[in-house]
Amino acid sequence: MMFVSSGLFLQAQEDTISTLIFTESNSFRADQSYFELTNMGTEPVQLSNFKVGMIGPWNEIYNASPELRLPEKELQPGESFVVATVRDYTEEMYPLFPDKFSERITQKEYWEFADMQIHNPESNPAGAATDSVTVGNDVLVTWNGRNGWYLEQHINGTDSVIIDQVGGVFDGTDGRNMDQAYDVAGVTDATGNSILVRKFSVKNGNLDFANARGVGEDDSEWIVIPLPFADLHSWRAAYWTPGNHGDYKLNTNTLVSSTLQVDWTAKTITVPWGVRRLDALVEQFEKKPGLAWFYDLSTSREDSAYVSARTGDKITFYACGSKLERETFDIILQAPKNSDNIVVPKYRTNANGYYGRIISGNADVFKVTENAPGKDTITNSLFGIPYATRVDTLFQYLEKAPKANWEIVWVDNIERPDLKNGDVLKVTAENGSVKEYYIKVNGIRPNHNAYLSAITWPDIPEYLKGLFGWKGDTIPNFVGTGFNYTIQIPKDIKNIPALVAKTERLNSSVQVKRATSLIGTKEQRTITFTVSAEDDTTQYVYSVELVKELDPENVQPYNAEPFLSELVFQDMWSNGFVEICNPGNQIIDLSNYMLMFARVASPSDAITQNSGVDNWPQRYMKYVPGYKWVDEAQWSITPGVLVEDLNVNPLVYPGDVFVGGQAASTWGWNAS
Repeated sequence: MMFVSSGLFLQAQEDTISTLIFTESNSFRADQSYFELTNMGTEPVQLSNFKVGMIGPWNEIYNASPELRLPEKELQPGESFVVATVRDYTEEMYPLFPDKFSERITQKEYWEFADMQIHNPESNPAGAATDSVTVGNDVLVTWNGRNGWYLEQHINGTDSVIIDQVGGVFDGTDGRNMDQAYDVAGVTDATGNSILVRKFSVKNGNLDFANARGVGEDDSEWIVIPLPFADLHSWRAAYWTPGNHGDYKLNTNTLVSSTLQVDWTAKTITVPWGVRRLDALVEQFEKKPGLAWFYDLSTSREDSAYVSARTGDKITFYACGSKLERETFDIILQAPKNSDNIVVPKYRTNANGYYGRIISGNADVFKVTENAPGKDTITNSLFGIPYATRVDTLFQYLEKAPKANWEIVWVDNIERPDLKNGDVLKVTAENGSVKEYYIKVNGIRPNHNAYLSAITWPDIPEYLKGLFGWKGDTIPNFVGTGFNYTIQIPKDIKNIPALVAKTERLNSSVQVKRATSLIGTKEQRTITFTVSAEDDTTQYVYSVELVKELDPENVQPYNAEPFLSELVFQDMWSNGFVEICNPGNQIIDLSNYMLMFARVASPSDAITQNSGVDNWPQRYMKYVPGYKWVDEAQWSITPGVLVEDLNVNPLVYPGDVFVGGQAASTWGWNAS
C-alpha cells in the first residue's frame, strides 16, 4: 500500500530528511511498546518537524490517526531518541490499595531510557485526577505485532512526506495489515514475540517494510532479538539496546565482569555459588550498549526450584551492529566457598506439585536484597512477608550454602513458631563469618471480601428441593457477585421464609432486614442482607424479593416473545455469553427460534450464510436451542442440516432465562 499525505509530491525534494529512521521497535504489548529513532545523517535534526503515526489492521493509512507530534529537540548525528509507554498510576496506587493494584507494570529501565514517556489511561473508571494521560497515547497502543509505525516529516505549514516505517506489510485484502504478527529475518511472528533492531549499515528510511524485513538474517534490514517470554515483563530487565545505536560487536571487550569467568574457547561462563539466574547474572557484567540476551534454564527438574544459577543453564548474548553477532554459553556453577554466608530465594511448586519454566523474574516466594546499605532485607513486597509467616516456611524457600548454619534472632527475645517484624536471620558460614538479614513482616491486613457464599432457606419443603432452580436449600440462580434476586413462594406456604445468609469469609458480618409480608408492597416483600467485610469499609447489599405464587386460574395467559436480556462479548478476548429471557407467564420453546451472529444487514442473508460445504468451522454463527449441526463428515454431504440435541433443554419457563456461550480457562489465544 502507498502512503498518502498532504503535499506528498513536494517540489522541494531537497528538504526531505531521509536519515532520521526507526532503529528499534517493540510492538508486542501496549503496556510495553516503544520505538527508537536515530539520526543517521551528518547534520542535526529538529524533531518537532516530525510526527509518528500508528498503522494497523483496521485504521485507514491516510487518516493519520492516531499520531504523535515529536517534541522540540535537536537530535545530533548518531544520537537516538526513544518514545516508550510507561504506567505510573497503578504503581502509585499500590501502596494505598495493594489488593487492587499491581506493584509494578513498567520495567524500571523504561523510566531511564525513554526520552519521551507516553502515559496511557489506567484508572477504572477512567478520569482519575492523578492518572496522567499523554495526548496521542494511542500511537503506542500496539498488540501482538499486528501494528506498525510510520515517520512523517512536515516541511512547512502544508507539505509533508512519509520517510520511514516499520511493521507495515499491507498484505490484507483491504490494503492494510492483517490481524497477525509478521515474520522478520526468518523468525516466525517476530513482530509479536521479539524486538526489532535496525542494522547499523542502514542509513536511510525505507517505506517497503514487506521486503526490508527479508526472509533471513542476511537479506533483512532488521536484527531480531527474542523477548524473554510471551507476557508482561514488568520484573525482567530491559535489554541494553534502546537509547543507543551503533556497530556493536560481541567479543572479549563486550563481556567484562569482575565476578564471572568467560571462556570464549569453550563457550562457558563460570559462576560463583549464589549468583542468581536470568537478568541478575547479566548484571554481573559491565553494561555495554547494543547488547541483549536470552536465558535458557536447565532442563533438570531438581534445578527448577532454584533462583540461583545452575550448571546446565545456558545464556545467549546478542550484539546488534551492522549484522547480528551472537554466542551461546554454558553456565558452570562453582562449589560454595567456606566463606559463603548469603541466602538466595527459591521458588514454590505450582498446583500439581511441579515447578514450571519460571522466568517472570517475580516468582520467588521471598525477596532477598543484595548489598543494600546496612542490613539486607528479607521481604516479598513493599509491605513485607505475610503476617505470621512460619519460621519453617522461611527456611523452606531460602537457599544457603550446604555447610553454613542459620538461626533466627528474635526481636522480642522470645522463640516463636511465627515470625515478627524485626526478627533477624543470622547466617554463619563454614569459616565462621556472619551475615544478618532484617526480616520485614507485614501487619495484619483485614480482608476486603464482603461476598456471600450462599443464601439458603433451611426450612424449604422437601418437594421444592431441586425444582425451579433451587439447589438443595440454596435460592435459584445464586452467585456471590449477584446482588438482586426474585424467588417465587409456592401458594401453599403461609409463613415468610426465614432465609439465611452465609458469608465467604468468617470475619465478615451480616445485618438482616426481614420481609414483613408475602402479599404487600415490594419493600414489605423484600429481604435485604447487608454484608460488611473485615475491613469495615467494603460493603455489599443483597436483596431477595418474595413473590407469592398465584392460582393459575386467576392468571391471564401472556405469551410473550423472548428477548436478549444480557450479552457478554469476548470478555478477555475469549469468553462470550448470551442470555435470553422469557418475560411472559407461559413456557417458551426456543427451538422455534434461531440465534444468528452476522455482519450483514439482511435477516434473510444472515439465515442463509455459513451454510456451504466449506462453512463447517463457522457453523455456530447460527444456533437453534435444542438442536445441533450434523457432524463434520455428514456436513460435507448435507451442509446446514440440524439434528436434535438431547443435551439442551430449549424450554424457558416464565421469568426464567436461557444462557448459552463459551468459557475459557485463561485469556486470549492461549485459552483452552
